[in-house]
Amino acid sequence: MSYFLTHNVQRITRYAMILFAMISLGGCSIIFKVKPEYELLFPWPDGTPLQTPTDSGIVVVHEEPGSFAVLHGFACAQSNRKGEEDFVRIHEELDLATELPSGGRYITDATVFLNGWRMEYFKENHHVQGFGAAITNIDLDRFELSWEAGGALAEHGFDSGYSWCYDYTVLAWNVNQLDMHVDHSDQENTFWNIERYDKNTTAVHVLPNYRQNVPFISSEATVTVLPRAFGLAWGYDDDQHVLQAAYNLGQSETFVQSGRAYGDLDPPVLPPGVGRVDSGSVSWDSRLILKDNKTRHDFYAAEIVSVFGGASVGVIQPPFTITPAEEIDSMLFTGTITGAGGEGGLKTENVAIENIPFDYAVPVLTGWSLEYTDEDHHVRDIGARIESFSYDKNPGDSTGTLRYTISSILDDRNEGKWTQNLHRVNILGWNSSSAGGVGGQPELKEPGGVVQ
Repeated sequence: MSYFLTHNVQRITRYAMILFAMISLGGCSIIFKVKPEYELLFPWPDGTPLQTPTDSGIVVVHEEPGSFAVLHGFACAQSNRKGEEDFVRIHEELDLATELPSGGRYITDATVFLNGWRMEYFKENHHVQGFGAAITNIDLDRFELSWEAGGALAEHGFDSGYSWCYDYTVLAWNVNQLDMHVDHSDQENTFWNIERYDKNTTAVHVLPNYRQNVPFISSEATVTVLPRAFGLAWGYDDDQHVLQAAYNLGQSETFVQSGRAYGDLDPPVLPPGVGRVDSGSVSWDSRLILKDNKTRHDFYAAEIVSVFGGASVGVIQPPFTITPAEEIDSMLFTGTITGAGGEGGLKTENVAIENIPFDYAVPVLTGWSLEYTDEDHHVRDIGARIESFSYDKNPGDSTGTLRYTISSILDDRNEGKWTQNLHRVNILGWNSSSAGGVGGQPELKEPGGVVQ
């Protein structure tokens, strides 16, 4: 699929901008339009050059040789083209045989998912037109796991340089020891919505999604979806202040319903009036918010996920609701956000979750809400990321404790701004016959700072 905009339309689009809309794999493309006459690419246009990361790091969080391994990493890149910025696109390769202490020769399957992101304008604060982060094109060639990652942070002219970072978690396992499976084919697992919600009365955007005929979904298997991409962009030719940006990957169930509208996907193949459980199907509703002081503006949203599951898998999905703030009148906040969040800037939280009934577990960042608590403002720095995690379970114990460190930020670098940052972490776990393990949890270093 070629990127068919003319040079003039491309230039106009940069000023109309941003994000989204086409992932092209094997002749199949997913279109996401910011305006009907513009076709933008999510997460990056055809021809976007690959960059060398400006900073990166990865640690082996835990390995049980012969059974599974968990790794956690980050990478950063920059767009700094002196007034004519571009999407960020990087290629990642991970040699599991080299990276794992055991040599990893037992690995038969592996995947990677998005577990955080952070973006920052180099100079000054700005309005925002759109932003997003994505992991695509995942491939495992024996012990070599590869993927692409990228996204953008853009204001109206798309001419302000920015840094872009993402955090990822890698799962690698032996299917002869663990009944775990993944479907991370982009062609089958890209979910999106191109409708403009002109008649909506709130700022909540709903993405109802499903997958059918996934072979490893059965009554004996637990199935969930893992985040790999999100994107938010205003649905008109302008950028705006931001009051709130939020995302919540919906709780997944092995259920589909005939006649229900699942975004722009083809309807489930079922007889009229029939819903079905444990039929190789999984469905969920994700919700996103992008708003300024007004009750609502049109905006666009997209997500990509992987389907993950099996008889060894367990998942805990804590409740989490994202609620839009209401219009602010005369600088007095009247919405659902309170001033309890605290002064702006980077917020870091250490969390411990006890009594988890799995042999091993990892945190999955599936929801976040980043909010100014007085009124909308410019943005200089925005993001939410799992920095590090560990899982402790003593031999013979039936439960363990998951610990993770999460940081988040929404800031314009001006003093006196208060923010409230909320997050949701799902617990993905599994049970195996193996015990013990090697590795540990070195502290991930911070992504490299931006060049001033």
